[in-house]
Parts: sequence; structure tokens; C-alpha cells
Amino acid sequence: MKKYSRLFLTMLFTTILVIISTIVSMASSIPNDIIDHSYETKKINNIIKCMNGEEHDHGVCEDNSEILHINIPDISPMMTCSQCGDSAPIVCAAEEIHYDSGTHKYGFLWTETCNVAYLNSRSASICIACYNIVEVFGYHDCWEIHQNCSKGKYHVCPCDIS
Repeated sequence: MKKYSRLFLTMLFTTILVIISTIVSMASSIPNDIIDHSYETKKINNIIKCMNGEEHDHGVCEDNSEILHINIPDISPMMTCSQCGDSAPIVCAAEEIHYDSGTHKYGFLWTETCNVAYLNSRSASICIACYNIVEVFGYHDCWEIHQNCSKGKYHVCPCDIS
């Protein structure tokens, strides 16, 4: 008799669980078109107009530029050449100059020590069309050479082309 009551309770709880999960999944799939995005769309369109130099409501772009993390006026992720106007990515000189050494612990319970050599290099923004040097930058970290741990020669150069 107990065997049938356990089976019945198991089936009852399973049925209730299936019904609850169905209701939750239906509630989470509310159509997106019910939400009105017209005000947000208007703000974004005004900011785009501002970035493109078109006629727009200046109050919207000035109030929301900090919130939307947009720099006004127009920005470019890459420098442009002053001679031909083409893009000028930052190119690493790959000099690999040893400037510092250090250690870090690794292994089981950090019992082993790895010696690390830090290499840096200079970089410049160079036009891809006419090879004009737009700007020369200082030194930046380029490589880490881990002599004992499994990292080996580790590339950390932030340049576009390295």
C-alpha cells in the first residue's frame, strides 16, 4: 500500500512541477513589441544627428552624452593621416628592450617561483596608404617572458599591428 502512495505522490509532484515550469516559461516570453521604445529611439537618433553635425535638439545630446558614454563631436577609433586622410593604425616597433625583471609564484600551493623578464618597445601611428608617420609614441609593455612556468613568451602588446 505504501508503494502505491509513494508512486502517486511522486507523480503528483512531477505534474505540479511541470505545470509551474510551463507557467514560468510562458511568463518570461512576453513579446518585446508591447514595450514602447520610442523615447529611447528619439534620444539615440538625436545623438546620432549631433555626431553627424545635422540639425537636432541640443538639450538631448548634451544631457545624455555622459550617460551613453559618447564623446561629442564625432570620434574615430583610429587616427587618420594628415596627408592623404587614410587610416593610420598604431604599429609596434618590436624592439623587445629588456627593462625589468620579476618573479611570481605558481604550482601546487604556490610553492614554485617563476622568473619573468619584461620587454618593452616604442610605437608609432603610421598611415597604411602613404606610410606617413602621423605620431610617435613612447614605450609600452610588449612581451613577458616566463622562464619557469607554462606561460612562456607572453604577448601583451596593445598596438593594432605588432
